[in-house]
Amino acid sequence: MKKLLLLAGVAIAIAGCTTEQSTGESIDVNRSTLSVDGVNRGELTSALMVLSDVRIVADGKTTSGTIENAKADLARGEEKLGARLAGLPASGEVEVQIQFDDFGGYSTGDEAGSIDTRGALVRFKARAEDLRQRGALVSIDLSRSVPTAVHERRAFVPHFDVR
Repeated sequence: MKKLLLLAGVAIAIAGCTTEQSTGESIDVNRSTLSVDGVNRGELTSALMVLSDVRIVADGKTTSGTIENAKADLARGEEKLGARLAGLPASGEVEVQIQFDDFGGYSTGDEAGSIDTRGALVRFKARAEDLRQRGALVSIDLSRSVPTAVHERRAFVPHFDVR
């Protein structure tokens, strides 16, 4: 009896790691992760960014990802923003949309101020199969995305690469 209960518990745990699509195909969403890092920091010694939303658009339907690491200093090579993607279809192309909080912060050797990320939306298209198998790494080019300050405020104009 104990073995039967143990097997039932394992089956329930495995079932919790997958989601059933309308086609009846089971999809593992637990490896579908999105990471955002900063590259080419230029003069920035700090670039604090806050992730507010991650959306996946497929076949006219929008689902939200689960943010796991909402705040990071992208000028520091070891820090990344992160989210888990959900609602991926069995196949086909999807659009991933990344939204940041209204303001972040920056510093250089000489100054510090805010990064205005209002309205800045990072979006890209990818195959659902690739996202499910490998996830995605969005590398933001900080020297191009956070240009020179005006009154200690820098606009965020996303320049990025997806791998």
